[in-house]
Amino acid sequence: MNDGVRVPASLDFRLLFEASPDILLVLLPDAPRFTMVGATEARLAATHTTRETMGRGLFEQFPDNPDDPSATGTSQLRASLMRVLSTRRADTMAVQKYDIRGPDGTFQSKYWSPKNIPVLSPNGDIAYILHRVEDVTDLIQASELGQELRDRTQQMEREVVARSRELAQANQSLRDANARLGDLDAAKTVFFSSVSHEFRTPLTLLLGPLESALARRPLALSPEEVSSMHRNALRLLRLVNSLLDFSRIEAGGLRLRFAPTDLSRLTAGLAASFQSLMDESGLRFVVDCPEMPELLYVDRTQWEKVVLNLLSNAFKFTFSGEIRVSLEWHGDHVRLLVRDTGTGIPPGELERIFERFHRVSGAKGRSFEGTGIGLALVHDLARLHGGSVTVHSNVGEGSTFTVSLPTGSAHLAREDLVPADEGETADLAPNQQLEARQWLTPEAAVGATGLAGGTATLAERDRILVVDDNADMRAYLAGLLARHWDVETATDGADALAAARRQAPDLVLSDVMMPVMDGVALLAELRSNPATSTIPVILLSARAGEEARLEGIETGADDYLVKPFAARELFARVSTHLSMARVRRAAEETARELADTRAKLIHELEQTNRNLLASYNQLAETQPQLVHAAKMASLGELVAGIAHEINNPLAFVKSHVATVQNILSGVESKLDPELLALLGSEDWRKAVVRLADAERGLIRIQDLIVKLRSFSRLDEGQRKVASIRECIESTVSILRHRLDEEIRIVHRLEAPDLVDCYPGLLNQALLNLVSNALDAIAGNGEVTIATSVRQGNFELMVSDTGPGIPAALRDRVLEPFFTTKPVGQGTGLGLSIAYSIAKKHDGELTVGSAPGGGAEVTLAFPLLELELAQ
Repeated sequence: MNDGVRVPASLDFRLLFEASPDILLVLLPDAPRFTMVGATEARLAATHTTRETMGRGLFEQFPDNPDDPSATGTSQLRASLMRVLSTRRADTMAVQKYDIRGPDGTFQSKYWSPKNIPVLSPNGDIAYILHRVEDVTDLIQASELGQELRDRTQQMEREVVARSRELAQANQSLRDANARLGDLDAAKTVFFSSVSHEFRTPLTLLLGPLESALARRPLALSPEEVSSMHRNALRLLRLVNSLLDFSRIEAGGLRLRFAPTDLSRLTAGLAASFQSLMDESGLRFVVDCPEMPELLYVDRTQWEKVVLNLLSNAFKFTFSGEIRVSLEWHGDHVRLLVRDTGTGIPPGELERIFERFHRVSGAKGRSFEGTGIGLALVHDLARLHGGSVTVHSNVGEGSTFTVSLPTGSAHLAREDLVPADEGETADLAPNQQLEARQWLTPEAAVGATGLAGGTATLAERDRILVVDDNADMRAYLAGLLARHWDVETATDGADALAAARRQAPDLVLSDVMMPVMDGVALLAELRSNPATSTIPVILLSARAGEEARLEGIETGADDYLVKPFAARELFARVSTHLSMARVRRAAEETARELADTRAKLIHELEQTNRNLLASYNQLAETQPQLVHAAKMASLGELVAGIAHEINNPLAFVKSHVATVQNILSGVESKLDPELLALLGSEDWRKAVVRLADAERGLIRIQDLIVKLRSFSRLDEGQRKVASIRECIESTVSILRHRLDEEIRIVHRLEAPDLVDCYPGLLNQALLNLVSNALDAIAGNGEVTIATSVRQGNFELMVSDTGPGIPAALRDRVLEPFFTTKPVGQGTGLGLSIAYSIAKKHDGELTVGSAPGGGAEVTLAFPLLELELAQ
């Protein structure tokens, strides 16, 4: 009694626990399984499970959602439980998302705040882990609903902003006129940037050889350097003339001189200058310029620019197929058509193709070079001739440019007409053809021996990959660098990337502006691949200024060099980055060697630890077997001795009993029945019966002695052929004292009988299994011993009609010292020893349920082919 309250003598704590409104789960500390042994009704309801799940592993019953690869609930919970086992302290987890399978089989998201609490035994060990969670799903969902409302509010705000923008667009139309002027300024800015690039490359190729020549003693230029300088001087001249033409056209100062001209002959002659170039590139080149009915009035110099610009443009964007030049007479006008089967022009670019300074973005051509004034110049010159130019194009199929010129001279000012002998051409074809030839094919990779008098071998020289779409620039850079390093060249980023993947260079020197793949894209591809990510990359560009340099470095390049540059500066940059790369590679190699050594040592340590653990486990498994084997050997010697000592007097007694029986039989045959009755026939018969019973007892003892002697002769130290039936009979004879009328032993034995095994160990295993089966039966019951052959394995099965072994404990009954028997009634070694004996036979021991209840233990091991043939 306490304050008048009567406390029950015995509380049902399980009932109280299961009725708790908290979500609680009781786990065994048997990591990594964490067997579930208890739960509240609230836990079962929250997880849509029943008490039948008790005895199963926690993560077996509650895995992560397989459809959610980002799920971390299981791994986080397992880590918390392991922390509890290592610290023996409670572990509180942050809110976790768990996917719980619902009654319909689909996963439902739960947000729980878990806490794992150790329950300690009196000796301080962890007996259980109490897993408690607080369900905060409603709170999380409410938070998400609030976020959704905020998102809707933001959407309404965006719609208001959109309406405001619509109002602002009405005002924007008033500022369009000023914007057009800004667009023109921007276009001119882009144009001058391109012109800067076009000027800087030839200037580099002019200044570089000149600086090298000035540094030589005696002063000299090689023929290749002179040719390169000449080509690039002509290129500069053409660029300057084009700019002058544009400025004069814009200012109205370009005056054309129209002379009667054989347009077919002039056009065909200009086209013929590209014939060798077309042949070298593998393109079909068709010139169809039939004789015109009359002479055409053209400015021959400007017409030359029209034809050459269109031919150069077609060649630049045509990699296979055909280029065709044709003239057509249409009475009041003549048409010049230049057709190609090149890359074509995107539809969105066709309207702007003849705009000044405009270049098609991302166009795939033989070179990135160009200012965007070629087609614009064609357009303006055609207009000045009183004609026009149009284009028809399909992406991937090619383009056709058509220049239309009026016939006659009525459309021209009389003061602009000159006689035929005064019309002149500028002979621009060689210059244009030389420039186009630089786009044709890449040079072979440049190799070089070491410096004069040097001792460097090919294997010791660093490899540099030079990437530039300008052939002269490639040759110039390769010639400079090949005196010190091995050089390979590439025409664009894609070509360079393929070369780097074939064999990684020690350094990449690349132009920025190139067709197909520019230098920045090449850099990104190299950095994205672990095999090339550490290669030093120096970018070359025509964009000058500190801002351009910073932008170049921000792309991830190791260095940025602006054209024109001095050869000494190039050498210094390349040498520095190669040296840094060698140091970096040496450091990385050292780090890899250290990591490999560390990994090797860790592996060896782990292997040694595993070997020690295996040796310890083997010793732990073998020790009880050795003890038991010693006992069995001593028992064998004892049995053999006792059998020998008993056998002699047993034979003596049995012989005397037989003698007495014979005497009594002879006496009985001679006695008169009346005399026999007088002597007491009933006592006589009892004596005869008792004597027969004694004889049968002696025979049974003799049979037992024979079996004990057979048992004692089983050698467990080596494999040999033994009779399974004799083994079973010996075992049953030894355990017969434990049998009574309530327990029956049933045999179901199939061939073979003779099996190659360790007889003593097999007898020991059978003795343990049958003994366990007898212990499991209380009252009436049956023990079945069966043998069979299945899939090449001999199987010895012992089953009983006892209560069986719970599914949750079947994985543990084979552990040493684990027992379900009361304290003092079992060591927990029987099944463990039988399991070890099965392993010694290269077999398995499995524990299951017998049909109709009870336990069923099967020992199986492989049979020899000879045994399978029995």
